Order: sequence, then structure tokens, then C-alpha cells
Amino acid sequence: MLGSNRRSGRLISAIALGVVLVLGSAAGAAADTLLDHHGPTGTASLRDQAVNHHGGARCDYSNHDARDGGAATIKVHAPAVLARDRTAGTDSQVVGWRVILQQTPDDINYGRWYTVFTSSVQKASATDSAKASFVDRNFHVPFNTFVRAHVQVLWYVPSSSSHVQGWQLRSVDHYDRFLDGAFEDQVAGSCPQDLTSP
Repeated sequence: MLGSNRRSGRLISAIALGVVLVLGSAAGAAADTLLDHHGPTGTASLRDQAVNHHGGARCDYSNHDARDGGAATIKVHAPAVLARDRTAGTDSQVVGWRVILQQTPDDINYGRWYTVFTSSVQKASATDSAKASFVDRNFHVPFNTFVRAHVQVLWYVPSSSSHVQGWQLRSVDHYDRFLDGAFEDQVAGSCPQDLTSP
């Protein structure tokens, strides 16, 4: 009887460890990074995976780019954002997101990043079970630089679309690179200044 209990205990421990490993690997697949937050917020995540065609942003390069280097545009994919779960019922509120673009003229291992553009806020209604209907956003990229994107997600005071209750700042970690509309590869950290850069 004692041996049977020990075997059962080991089996339960093995199953629990397996569940933890599976959940940990699933969590590692979506890899945007929470950089900062303030106030009460709901749930938010970026579509940002280390899988080709599933990066958080798309860098588009062109052989005909007259600027002689650098991505021509960057498309930042819309985040999945839910309202705060405040009550036992269905909760709703206005949420928003904006893109902050940063650049460095040097190699990303040595350069200093600085903000060159902050977009307007795109707003939509969300509930605590249905995400906001956001759309991807496209931006022109500064000349011949490494460019990275941060996404700020905003939750507004319920019944308001102007008073921010809380926010999160998240970084895009994976970038899909396209040349003249054809997929090339995926890189981590930023849109490099040209396709030959890692």
C-alpha cells in the first residue's frame, strides 16, 4: 500500500511537471516584452512570435528605394486588448493603442535609441471577453537607420474616451523582413538599416 501511494505521488508530480513545461513553452511562443505600466489595466498582448510571418512588425524593403538603404515602411500589428474585468458580469470600456518608433544610426549593439515618432491613439470599445477591433498600422521609416517599435496600450475610465485610467508599454521583439513584397527572414530587436544586417 505504501509503495502504491509513492508511485501515485510520483505520477502526479510527473504530470504536474509536464503541465508546467507545456505552459511555459506556450508562454515563450508569444514574446513581446512588458516594459512599463501604470494604473489599473486589463489584459493585452502583441502578436509577436519567433515564427516566420508572425513577428510583431513587418519591415518592408525595396530594391527601388531612392534613399539607398533602410526599410521603406514598417507595419506594426494591432495588439489584442480586453477591458478590465471589474465585476461578475460583462465589463466594457474604451481602450486604445499607439506606436512609438525609435531609431539609432549605429549598430544596435552600440547605438543609443531615441524616439523619432509617436502616433495618434487608435481607440475602440472592448469587453472583458471580447477584444477591441483594432487594425494594423503602417509608417514610413527614417532614412538608413535601425528602427524598433514600442506599443503603448491605454485603458480609459469606464464611460469615458478621454481620461486614461491605466496603460502598458510593450516592445515588439520580432520583425519579419520583406523585399519587394516577398518574405526574406525574421530578425530580433529591430528593422535593420539594410537587408544584409542581422
